[in-house]
Amino acid sequence: MSTTGLYSGIYVQLREFGELVDEVLMKLKGGGSLYNQNVDALASRFKEIGVQDAANLQAQMLRVVLQERMGKSPRYWANLAYRLRNKRADDKLVADLERIATIVEHERAGAFAEMRG
Repeated sequence: MSTTGLYSGIYVQLREFGELVDEVLMKLKGGGSLYNQNVDALASRFKEIGVQDAANLQAQMLRVVLQERMGKSPRYWANLAYRLRNKRADDKLVADLERIATIVEHERAGAFAEMRG
């Protein structure tokens, strides 16, 4: 696989994850119901990120990217999943998701730059 293909795949994964985080953030900030398919999907992603031996390659890649930038333990990701699943929306959850969104956007831009060479 070429490096362009590699970074293209990383870019797509980061873009999809970033869009999911953004959609949930808009729900939280807009005061909408957290009983939503996207909230459940994001909670599942966070749970997968927290599993060290995840078979899901996307979860492994996201864990590496986010762990490098945030330095959070697997318990942190499990806690995010729990808070989303149990509809525990508060300012801390919004701040955590905003930080994740910023990191993902930065990494996505970096992958795009690598794709372009």
